[in-house]
Amino acid sequence: RGIAPTDRAILLVPHIRAQLAGLEGLVSNPKFQPNMDDTRITIASNVTEMLPQFDRLFRSLREKAPNMPVRFLDMGPRKNVGDLLESGTADLVVTVRMQEYPVVLCSQTLFSEQMLCYYDSAVRGPITSADDYYDSNHAALDFGGKSASAVDQILDDQSRHRKILLQAPNVHVLARLVGGTDLVVTMHAGFRDSEFAHLSHCKPPISMHDIAFDMVWHRRVNHSNRSIWLRNMTKMALSTGFDH
Repeated sequence: RGIAPTDRAILLVPHIRAQLAGLEGLVSNPKFQPNMDDTRITIASNVTEMLPQFDRLFRSLREKAPNMPVRFLDMGPRKNVGDLLESGTADLVVTVRMQEYPVVLCSQTLFSEQMLCYYDSAVRGPITSADDYYDSNHAALDFGGKSASAVDQILDDQSRHRKILLQAPNVHVLARLVGGTDLVVTMHAGFRDSEFAHLSHCKPPISMHDIAFDMVWHRRVNHSNRSIWLRNMTKMALSTGFDH
């Protein structure tokens, strides 16, 4: 009573939690037989944005583990990654890379995609300069979070911003609404032959690095044979990205 933690103690808490989570994963690690497993696994992501990839993954899982129930869960904004894994709601998360993950989480890159600007060529021409980009009206995805999107984080690093006049909860809605307008969508190249096939595209006239997609898991299952198997299956199914 009356004892308050020091600043150093507060700073050490997440690192101690990470070490304890790692030790937890070493306590029990039974042999895993996927063809005998009937315990549900949950993979969280923004599922509609990667439907072809998850279709490929699901069929691979069914082949190797026919009795294993598989649940794909929409994760919403990226800030939910830690809570989904910490609570055990999800076994694995696939997400656009975050600037930093909590220390209790592990991650591995699956693939990267270059960024493109999509537009309706019946309404406007390609984006030809940085001024044209910043002066244009934009559309973007909004999964319900308050944190900046990957694109807006890139712009923030350049001390710039864009004028967003339309936000939609998934890429299917966004693609439908953008048609017939002057709006510009900045998204990865994976959609150019699918949802955005009806739109023209060009490379952004500003510096914009590729977007990386990671799979993320909790440190407590880092050495779990079941988790290792799931991660290997996910990497094999998704490492080819959007198969341009």
